[in-house]
Amino acid sequence: MKKIEIMGCGYIGLPTAITFTLAGFEVCGFDVKQEVVDQLNDGKIHIVEPGLQDALTKALETGRLHFVAKPEPADVFIIAVQTPYRETEDHKRVSDMRFVESAAREVGSVAKPGDLCVQSIVAEVSGMDKSQFMTAHCPERIIPGRMLIELRENDRIIGSNRPEAAEYAKSIYEKVVTKGTIRLTDDLTAEMCKLTENTFRDINIAS
Repeated sequence: MKKIEIMGCGYIGLPTAITFTLAGFEVCGFDVKQEVVDQLNDGKIHIVEPGLQDALTKALETGRLHFVAKPEPADVFIIAVQTPYRETEDHKRVSDMRFVESAAREVGSVAKPGDLCVQSIVAEVSGMDKSQFMTAHCPERIIPGRMLIELRENDRIIGSNRPEAAEYAKSIYEKVVTKGTIRLTDDLTAEMCKLTENTFRDINIAS
């Protein structure tokens, strides 16, 4: 069974780690905050989400889930950290990618040939050529209050510029997505789908 490492154990990362564990994978949850790691290893959630405490208890009981503050080698790395906005000098709002870049550097410190992970920064830190590992973009589409349900039942878009990487990611996610359809595309299209859906939701909420 593949070992999956979730980079970031917040509102997306923790439910994702639990869901993959309950689907049968060995899972390591990485977080930079030692107090979060200690609390989760003690079996106590640090965020509010219906059913999450019981799910964490069940996942830990399998013996396949643990949490660390130092990254470990794995077969698949899923980066699930925040991407807040920041304001530029000319007062434009842009995505702040510092957390993603930091997580990718952590991946690069333990990545090995054949892994599925994030691309350019991983290559820079690991010293591997980009052709030695695979990358895929799998945007989450879940709503607070229904995270554990929607991680399993929502349709999932997987994008990559390499078909074999998309197929590899699909082979991992199809063990988790029990009702939704997994659709393969390129990475830019996957991100555009995510942005379009978020825009649609924002407009509906605003109106």
